[in-house]
Amino acid sequence: MKKIIGIPMIEIILKRLKKVKQADEIIVATSKNKENKVLIEHLKKIKTNYFCGDENDVLERFYKISECEKGNLNISDLLKYSVSYIPFERLN
Repeated sequence: MKKIIGIPMIEIILKRLKKVKQADEIIVATSKNKENKVLIEHLKKIKTNYFCGDENDVLERFYKISECEKGNLNISDLLKYSVSYIPFERLN
């Protein structure tokens, strides 16, 4: 995992996302690939919910998260956060 000042970047992003008032819950959608084992172990360590799905089908991962929430979550309610295209300031 990439680190910034010794802290994994995903942890920094998650700390910032937890400050977003519109977010009721944060679930990291990742793939089942073995390359993500370190990420998954870190998510467990910092007590962050995650879901593993198909590497090539991000929409399906979001859909399956929606199913896991037993109808309490609409696919349109999901937020795909990427540092590269959504500035944090726009989320508040």
